[in-house]
Amino acid sequence: MFQQAAPVPEEIGDRAMLAKMYNNIGLIHHACREYEAALAIYQKAAPVLEEIGDRAMLATVHNNIGLIHDARGEYEAALAMFQQAAPVLEEIGDRAALAGVYNNIGMIQHARGEYEAALAMFQQAAPVLEEIGDRATLAAVHNNIGEVYRVRGDYEAALAMYQQAAPVLEEIGDRAALAGVAADLGLLYLQLGAVAQAEAHLRCSVTLYDELGLERDRAQTTRQVLQMGLDQGWSAVCQLLLPLLAAQRAAPGPSALPSVGSSSPKGESLKR
Repeated sequence: MFQQAAPVPEEIGDRAMLAKMYNNIGLIHHACREYEAALAIYQKAAPVLEEIGDRAMLATVHNNIGLIHDARGEYEAALAMFQQAAPVLEEIGDRAALAGVYNNIGMIQHARGEYEAALAMFQQAAPVLEEIGDRATLAAVHNNIGEVYRVRGDYEAALAMYQQAAPVLEEIGDRAALAGVAADLGLLYLQLGAVAQAEAHLRCSVTLYDELGLERDRAQTTRQVLQMGLDQGWSAVCQLLLPLLAAQRAAPGPSALPSVGSSSPKGESLKR
């Protein structure tokens, strides 16, 4: 419908409306993971917005372009877009959008191994999201903070963050984000030597990724487990878990997140 309507504002010379429609079409392509089409349409919107001086909407489009680059693994290009958007959103006082961009920048920094910088970005985003009541994005940020703590070896702090994120994501039905939390919990339990709990959470994650068609995220989790085994020499752990992760599709398993418990796991009592 947007594509059918797009010629109308173009014909009547309403360039502001045209740019917004381009952005909306891009969002649809983006949601369908049609990244090339989304990028092309966002790039049609950007010069129009620049020409008419709509800086707020242009910052939104820059953020959207950054997300496309991020999805394609083009981190430098993504960061450049986010860094264009952030100062504009700060200047115009759009704190909700700015918190989202902070989270996006933090994710790029995390992917590049810049953990302290990433943590600082996530911690800037979190109080704003809490204040405005954006529970979904706040849960994602809590998970991201947990991932930084996990990578740094601060396992109790990581678990606390995951425990904040998981029930919110289950409640609102964000299964893709929940799969990410399950993967991160699986990796955390693996690092703590809790093989049974690691297997349960990784099975949940893989099942969700398969149901949602998120092959890239599934592959990333597989790589993380492989790397963990290579780094720490856990051949027995890898022998147990890799058949689950490397299969073309996981055997049917629970897609509800297992209980994360309320205390730090210990021994057998105990990852985009």
